Amino acid sequence: MQKRAVSVLVTVLILINIYTPGAFAQPQPQIKSEAAILTDSKTGRVIYEKNADKRLYPASTTKIMSAILVLDKLNLSDVVVASREAVMSIPLGGSNMGIMEGEQLTVEQLLYGMLVASANEACNVIAEYMCGSVDEFVVQMNQKAQELGMSNTKFLNPHGLHSPEHYTTARDMVVLARYAMKNEKFRQVVSTAQYMIEPTNKYTKQRNLVNTNYLVSSTQNASYYYPKATGIKTGYTSQAGNCLVSSASNVGVELIAVTLNAAPQTGAIYSFVDSKALFEYGFRSYENKILVKENETVTEAKVAEGLDNDFVILTAKNDFEALLPVEAGADAIAKTVTLADKIAAPITKGQTLGRISYSYDGYALGEVELVANMDIKRDLFMFIMNRIFGFFNAPAVKIPMIILILIFAALYILRRIKRRRRRRYLRSKRY
Repeated sequence: MQKRAVSVLVTVLILINIYTPGAFAQPQPQIKSEAAILTDSKTGRVIYEKNADKRLYPASTTKIMSAILVLDKLNLSDVVVASREAVMSIPLGGSNMGIMEGEQLTVEQLLYGMLVASANEACNVIAEYMCGSVDEFVVQMNQKAQELGMSNTKFLNPHGLHSPEHYTTARDMVVLARYAMKNEKFRQVVSTAQYMIEPTNKYTKQRNLVNTNYLVSSTQNASYYYPKATGIKTGYTSQAGNCLVSSASNVGVELIAVTLNAAPQTGAIYSFVDSKALFEYGFRSYENKILVKENETVTEAKVAEGLDNDFVILTAKNDFEALLPVEAGADAIAKTVTLADKIAAPITKGQTLGRISYSYDGYALGEVELVANMDIKRDLFMFIMNRIFGFFNAPAVKIPMIILILIFAALYILRRIKRRRRRRYLRSKRY
């Protein structure tokens, strides 16, 4: 009897756990970085955030913006000659790729230098080539930031070396990273573990550039290597701490994380530790769920002037999936169907006649077009009759017609009154 009672109690507890909202929600990671954010790369949906709007120093993650300007405006095969000012203006001790005054490098080689080796002088060289001066290049960096909606960001140089008024936020850097990762060349470069530069006019040997992002490269420190990582860019100054803008992909889900000002600690670089923790939290807690499949029936709509058909079935134009919490059930997804103002024959199969929008917990997930699943011919008689009635019901026709009718009615009444008066007059004359 006692065993049976215990068994019942366990079963009840399990059922309560199953039907309690958030029962399977994963515990959030303990992040040591001063600011952090984790988002869905596709939609920008925020999965986790900590001090995401706090202004902090970005260090070399600044180079993401510099690289985007380069990819937007320059040909990768262009040859650039490094000036003395571009090379020598970088303080000793900063990350570099050893560019020499007068060295000839392609834009592509400089791009890999910026993003893989985090070469500060490469940023200056390419900024001078593109805009004539580093200052003008910085103007364009800030213009692009405003264009992308990075309202809490200000750049003062193209490489990220410390300046008190050179700042950003974790949220702004996610915006930049999502934009940058839409560029296939950028994705290719930031996921590169090592890049070889062939001998140039100043170097007789090859130069091997190793990625400073230990998530994608195990060459320098294999303990931080993360097989799911796909990029993006590290950063460090004594003032900024360890910074990292990173991306990772797993089973069709791509996430972007930003960690800023992870204080250096003995035996651990917490920009990598925190980012990996954020990714694992995201992949455990969220998954892509198919909300509707292509050709799946969604609703039906009334059709005007249809021949043999008064209704048409509307189906999804394409598959649609969204990143959702693992525990989110179908009943938690809000759906809104919006149809065209007027649906009338003729209708062709595949014609868009509306859309269905999806949201979860007040957050818009996206929408899918709804299309007709069949052809519907027009009923010509109904079409003609509706046009006739429509013509006479149009205000431009209807109002004048009413006025004419009223005039004719008034004239008719006046004529009747006049005739009655005349008859009375004639009868009075007889007597």
